[in-house]
Amino acid sequence: MAYRLNGIAELWPGFASGRGGSFAQAAVDSKGVIGAWLCASGVFPGRWLALTMASHSVCWWAMAANVSIGDGCGIAVLLSGGLDSAILVGELLRQGERVYPLYIRASLAWEEDELAAARRFVAALAQPRLAGLVVLHLPVDDLYGGHWSVTGQSVPEAGTPDEAVYLPGRNAILLLKAGLWCQLHGISRLALGVLGSNPFGDAVPAFFEHLESALRLATGIPLTVLRPFAGLSKVEVMERGRGLPLELTFSCIAPQEGIHCGRCNKCAERQQAFHAVGLEDRTLYAGGSAHRPA
Repeated sequence: MAYRLNGIAELWPGFASGRGGSFAQAAVDSKGVIGAWLCASGVFPGRWLALTMASHSVCWWAMAANVSIGDGCGIAVLLSGGLDSAILVGELLRQGERVYPLYIRASLAWEEDELAAARRFVAALAQPRLAGLVVLHLPVDDLYGGHWSVTGQSVPEAGTPDEAVYLPGRNAILLLKAGLWCQLHGISRLALGVLGSNPFGDAVPAFFEHLESALRLATGIPLTVLRPFAGLSKVEVMERGRGLPLELTFSCIAPQEGIHCGRCNKCAERQQAFHAVGLEDRTLYAGGSAHRPA
């Protein structure tokens, strides 16, 4: 049984400096041999043993890489830098949770500005129960090719339908990377700010249930994916954002020199959200102040 030890530095930091590689290799290889023998001999049911061996192997990998396996306390949040996920971070902090914000870079056109906004928002909320922003990488430019999300060209404008800004497998990509990070760092809950009105297949309850099962089968470590806003409307979510520095968030998919363009699908959605709840939109838009829909 062969395992490659390269290319996993951000999930297992110890391997970046070469710590423990041969130890982990031997540990996992030996468990694989023992597991195969036990299954073949009928000593343990194959499915039970596979889960047990997977969870033990993760622990061995973590020990070898000097990665801390926590006690399951705290909750990780996929923070995009936008309104919903930023409000979710604030809401969980208000509930007394210890929050671990995660941002995943996917090589999309707006990410530099979005990540900068996420960093500013986390810094503005700084407190002992809020961990520093963790940035992970899972590029999709090789999958999306010449899509507008990669090139920044012909970006969907205000008035286009939700389908115009659909990114294939977006939640699957984000959750697999974030979920594995949680499992390897002892975090048993992962939350994202998806709303119940999201019309896409990777935002329905069955998708999240199956994804939880897949991650558990892969590592043997339970992970609960939470959607605290699944039963809320956009207006209800925005109400929970009162008192938060929402002007530091970022929604634009066609930014101009670091600020919102004011013309794309997501800028229009942002403007409508502030207007609908009666909150002042202090966002800086290219060409002037915010447009306030009638």
